[in-house]
Amino acid sequence: MSEDDVQTLIQEVSIVFHCAAIISFTRPLEFTLRSNVLSLCSIIELSRKMKKFDVLVYTSTAYSNCNHLNFPLKEEIHRLPFPANQFIDALINQDNVKLEDLVGHCKPDWPNFYTFSKCLAENVIMDTASDLPIAIVRPSVVINTWKKPIPGYAEENSGIITLIVGAGKGFVKVFHADPNNKMNLVPVDIVSNAHVLAAWRVGTKRCASPFVVNCTATERFDIKLCEINKILVELGDQFPLPQSFEEHSRMIIVPNKFLFFICKVYYHYLPAVVLDGFIRILGKKPRIYSLYRFLDKVTNALDFFSFHCFEIERNNLEYLDKGIPEEDRKDLYLDSSDVVYSDMTLSLPKGSPFYDWKIDRKSQSERQKVKNRRHILIKSIQWTFLTICCLLIYWMFSLFFFSNKIL
Repeated sequence: MSEDDVQTLIQEVSIVFHCAAIISFTRPLEFTLRSNVLSLCSIIELSRKMKKFDVLVYTSTAYSNCNHLNFPLKEEIHRLPFPANQFIDALINQDNVKLEDLVGHCKPDWPNFYTFSKCLAENVIMDTASDLPIAIVRPSVVINTWKKPIPGYAEENSGIITLIVGAGKGFVKVFHADPNNKMNLVPVDIVSNAHVLAAWRVGTKRCASPFVVNCTATERFDIKLCEINKILVELGDQFPLPQSFEEHSRMIIVPNKFLFFICKVYYHYLPAVVLDGFIRILGKKPRIYSLYRFLDKVTNALDFFSFHCFEIERNNLEYLDKGIPEEDRKDLYLDSSDVVYSDMTLSLPKGSPFYDWKIDRKSQSERQKVKNRRHILIKSIQWTFLTICCLLIYWMFSLFFFSNKIL
């Protein structure tokens, strides 16, 4: 920002929402902490200079303390064994050895650096800004909008929506997870409303600071992965996605690691290697195999959440809900008890830009022909591979029995 912009913020702004973050689970430690922690330090420093400052609302995650598997995730800040300034000093001085040593002593281990960075950021607030009016909003797994501004709105590269789109386009066929594991999904408009209401409560001195809100759905809205999978098949049947890779089908959810590896090779990597070979022959750059490699990195990072279900406390969210003035309930709703996941998912085509066929150079009928041809080709590759495997097994058994007869 220019100096003029900074001065405008200092003179005019009273409410600060800090929602920006690197959400990637695969980024290295230093990059993630530098992006998610040092940026918060800058925002706190800027907030202290603001002439009209009332409140800072920081977006964290409901899983900032998810390393404590045997305890409910409470609406309180989990304290690290070292002061936050030790981590900050190591980041500023680019002392990666010290940084990794500090993180290594924080036990139990966090499943990824993103969740740890959010826990550290909360510690920064406690250590350096506990005198400021601050609210911390912790969403669980954020999905598309429920009501506003448009029912079904979502962006393609946002969280679980990426998996939904990948499955809908026929690209993701196998997923490593417990099919009976429940996901706590929360509509993004409820998360947005929680930010506004938390700012109002803290900014008007109606609650203590820092005020921590676990912004999650009710247990009634927790949904099993196998149920999500079933709804996605229905969605794909009714509303095919533009730029689809292949015919969509029910995603295979495999809990066993060895079986998942076999399925992954058969459904993902085998067709990818052959198709990339054809692409090379045509003189184009192959990329299907590399896309599946990237998908593997992402799904490996999600393993922890695909096999663990969390009990999440939401007392402060209910406190916010009770305090909503009656005339504002239509716009600032927090109660998710009426949310039906299947209805929300089926609203995606009406509100999400990635369902707009204008982004596809082909018409729906032309795209369908491409998907059908690709589907036949992929099935041919898979069946040819199975036939070769069966012939090899038959040859080995024949050789073995023939040798025994000679002996």
